[in-house]
This record gives sequence, structure tokens and C-alpha cells, in this order.
Amino acid sequence: MIGAVKHFKRSSTVRLIFLVLAGLGYREAFARTYDSYRSDYPKGAFCSAIAGACASDDDLENSFFQNPSALTSKGPDWNFDGDFQDSSNLEPGVRKSKDISEQNFMGGIGWGGEQWGIGLSFTGRNTRVIGTTAVQSSGGTRQVFATTARANSLQFNLPVSYRVSSHLSVGASLIVSSFSENLSADPSAGTFISSNNDRPRVGVSVGFIESLNANWRVGSWFRSAIANRTQLSVDSDAVSPPVHSQEEFLVNNPWILATGASWMPWADSRTLLFDVDVIGKTSQGDLLGYYAPQSGGNLTPKGRRITFEPRLGYRMPYAHEARGTIHTGLYYEPSRRPEFGGRVHVTGGLSYHVLSWLELMAGADVSRDFFQFFLTFR
Repeated sequence: MIGAVKHFKRSSTVRLIFLVLAGLGYREAFARTYDSYRSDYPKGAFCSAIAGACASDDDLENSFFQNPSALTSKGPDWNFDGDFQDSSNLEPGVRKSKDISEQNFMGGIGWGGEQWGIGLSFTGRNTRVIGTTAVQSSGGTRQVFATTARANSLQFNLPVSYRVSSHLSVGASLIVSSFSENLSADPSAGTFISSNNDRPRVGVSVGFIESLNANWRVGSWFRSAIANRTQLSVDSDAVSPPVHSQEEFLVNNPWILATGASWMPWADSRTLLFDVDVIGKTSQGDLLGYYAPQSGGNLTPKGRRITFEPRLGYRMPYAHEARGTIHTGLYYEPSRRPEFGGRVHVTGGLSYHVLSWLELMAGADVSRDFFQFFLTFR
């Protein structure tokens, strides 16, 4: 007879659903695919503050996390960037009953010359979820024990750009991505959990930025899908007969195609930015994270169709030739779960040049059941 681990709730990076087998204490392995895409994926605070509408943004820092062609699209320059983000990160329709915390760390450095540019950046995401797991055998014995889940993802980008002409730059980036997940329980409860994480996986991104005239600039980038494989095992002797479960699963980051334009009809640096992001589907994908409760091992479908995200950003100085800049934006986050609708996000930030070479910014991304705070320097 098949028992069930009834639910794991909330985490923004991993959903593990265990099918718990009782009876003679044997073990069965099976594979799942989980969709890990979220609209608030790490993109750098200066991009996040303008709602992620950065496909056509020619700031060199854009090349670290989004469009690699930004390394040379603005002319010879070099820069660096460091970001920290803290958030609650609840997806549309996710319940709020568990303790979840998440932090993102990002950094990069890049140089663009007359024709060629090169950079290096990293993004890291750490998620912790404190919750409970219910294990029930076919004989009706039920045990609830505390668990702590920790998931870590790390990505390195190596962007390279070439300036084709004074109006057009193209670029490509090598991406190396890793994912690890660990779940712990109190051994005194008779439950033991082990994980086995896969090697890093490789992807690519390509993009271009072109200046059409003094008032318009267009850009686009494409990032390939990357899937990381991992395995988790649960053994519990606290029920009779004992429960043993093992799951192999893929954590899929689907492909992204972003296309946008920048409008600059003013005499100063004010810029209005428009983007539409197309997000690929995860075939047979399920919800990733200890989120909504499940019964009988049922999974929640997620990401099984292509979705579209419109983004609108605006950037302006405090005053004419001021050292500070206001950043703001709106974007729509469609739910990748069929039973829930999407939501609108409001973003914003204030930046200031404290030195000729150093700019600081603080900002936030706010929506229903969601709040993200970010700090950055460049």
C-alpha cells in the first residue's frame, strides 16, 4: 500500500513531494520535473528598480545579469556592481503559514572598449524554510516532525560583446548554474534525510542593442533553459511498518526571450523603457517549493504553458544635472499555476552619486503577498 508524505509548505526554490511507501520497508525511486521560474529572478537592483525593463538598457551593468551586448553599446567604459536583496518571495496563490526567508547576492565587473567587451558576474540565492512534515502509514500511524529546508542556487555569467557599428552591439554569455538542496529533521524523531546534488550545468545567452536615432533604442536577449538534477531520500522508523522514500528530480529554469525599447525624447537623461518577456514552458512541470499542502502525493502543475510578462520602467534625475536619480516601474507577473491569477508589481528606488565613481541605491518591489528590498552600489 502506498502511504503519503502529505505536505511540505513553502520555499521559493524547491518543492519536494514525497510518496511514502509503507508495507515491507522497500524503497522506490522516481523522477519529477519542477518549474523554478519566478518573475523576480535575480537581475541586479538597477534593473529591478525599473521593473526589469532592461532589454534595451545600455548601462554596462545590464550585461552582468541580462543583455550581454550592453558591454559595448554605450561606448568605451568599465564598471562594477554589488547587490543584496531580501524578500518573502511568495508566488501567486501560495499560502503564508510557514517561516520562509530568502536572500540574493549579486556582483560583477566588466569592461567595454572601442569594439570588444568582457565581464564576469555571479548571482547567489539562499532560501530557508522552517515547517513540518506529516508521515502516515497504511495502518493509520501518523507522525508530524519539524523540518528545515535550505536551498542554494549559484550562477556565473561570462559575457562578451562586440560593437558592430556606432549604432549596434551584439553579445553572448556563457552561464554556469548549480543547485543544491538540503532538508534536515530531528534524528531523535526517528527520521533521517539525505540529499545528493548534481554537478553544475551550462547554458548560454545572446543579445543585441541598437540605437535607431537620438530618441529610440531597441534591444533583445535570449537565455537558454538550464535544468539541475538532484536526489533526496527519507527514512523514518517512527511508524510501523517503517517508511522509506526516494525522489530524483529536475529543477528547471525555462528559456526566456526579452524584447524591449527605450524612449528618450527629453533633453536630459529621462528614459521610458518598455519590455515584453516571453517565458518558456516546463513540460510536465510541477510547483517548486514547500508551498500549498498536497494530499495523497498529488502535485500542483506549474509552468506547463508559455507565459508573457509586460514590463514598464522610468528613470529620471532628481533635478536638472542632479547627482541623484529616481527609478520606478510596473510589471505584471502571470501565475504559472492554472488555478491562480497573476498580480501587478510596483517597483522603485533612489540612487545617488556619493563620489564620481560610486553610486548607491536602495529600492523595493511590492505586490500582493510579496515584498522585496534591495541595496546596491556601482
